[in-house]
Amino acid sequence: MGGKIECYLDIASYYSYITFVQLQQTKELLKQNEVEVDIHPVLIGGINAGSGNRPPWLVPAKAKHSKYDSKRAAGALGLKNVTVPGDLMEAGKTLVPMRAMTYIKSAFPGDVFTTAFAYLFHSFWTLHKVPNSVPVLGEVLSEIPAHFQLDAPPPPSPAKLFTPEQVAQILAGTSAAEVKGALKARVDEALGRGAFGAPWIWVTDAQGCSEPFFGSDRWHFVYDFLGLPYQQMRLLPPQKARL
Repeated sequence: MGGKIECYLDIASYYSYITFVQLQQTKELLKQNEVEVDIHPVLIGGINAGSGNRPPWLVPAKAKHSKYDSKRAAGALGLKNVTVPGDLMEAGKTLVPMRAMTYIKSAFPGDVFTTAFAYLFHSFWTLHKVPNSVPVLGEVLSEIPAHFQLDAPPPPSPAKLFTPEQVAQILAGTSAAEVKGALKARVDEALGRGAFGAPWIWVTDAQGCSEPFFGSDRWHFVYDFLGLPYQQMRLLPPQKARL
């Protein structure tokens, strides 16, 4: 056992959101199996452009089907009130928040990074408060509860994840050359690893062998590759009704 899972995610990618929640729900079991998880903020627009891919909602048949698939995926995780925030093409211009997440990852502890990423997903897909400008991003960062969890009621404590000074620090970081370069390097890294969308998942086993996986419904293949114990889904015979 053991290994590493790297996930390239963008808040504008619905299935990045699904993958993020899945990872939060399995993080303790992955840790018990000595699997490291590393989440990389990226730009899905940059990956689409670099790979020649098109957003699925631009393909009419895919857009029509997505209302079924997205509802099923959210329901399986217990996510509620998850809907598209208006014009997804416009909302998908997430350069500023993904730079912010890149900065947060480099300057704050891992649990702060995870909490901030969770809230940005929540703000985008549930609150429809799209943090794509510096002013709106500042508002969103300022309101993040210190102990926010996607699958739990809002914490009663008024404590916030960031102080006003830290929010200003993060916003300033979004225009720093090193942050811009780091985010671009992640997009290039994902493209170099074959990415054509998000979530893009790069998995390395205990022997150092790596393979790519795409989407939020490939975990059984990931577990097979890493040699992790898991239960396979299987069809059961009809159950007799009890009198």
